[in-house]
Amino acid sequence: MNQTNNFGRIVLLLCALFLGNMTFAQDSMRADEIGNNWTPFTTIEGVNVSLKKEKVDVGAPDAFTYGMLRFENTTSNDITIEFLFELQYENGCVGCGNVEEYRKVVTIPAGATLEGDASFALPELTLLINNPYTTDLGAFQSLKTVQFNIK
Repeated sequence: MNQTNNFGRIVLLLCALFLGNMTFAQDSMRADEIGNNWTPFTTIEGVNVSLKKEKVDVGAPDAFTYGMLRFENTTSNDITIEFLFELQYENGCVGCGNVEEYRKVVTIPAGATLEGDASFALPELTLLINNPYTTDLGAFQSLKTVQFNIK
């Protein structure tokens, strides 16, 4: 009987260790909630995620609108996050269906903050929200995380 209890405890411990390294979150934000200043989006295992929108001159006559992501690692360890966003529009969705090309990975050093910006130095921290030359999708409605995995 004692061996059965020990076996059960070991299995429980292994499951806790395995699942502790993976985290799934699903958060969403409506288009009207995304402003020009950093807006808290979610917090996951010591990483604060914020979002803002920014019009960016990409050399075309009209500016494009991007969602800029900010990841703040409040822990004393480097953290790697794999994430996927879905962007919902009036007439469709970009990144829906767990599309591999929209999956991104970023490593945040301990105690550091990484931010997307108009320089696109960290392209994985930017999301194209509005291309003024693509009108078939309609107006941007919302975005949501489909996956946030801490590695």
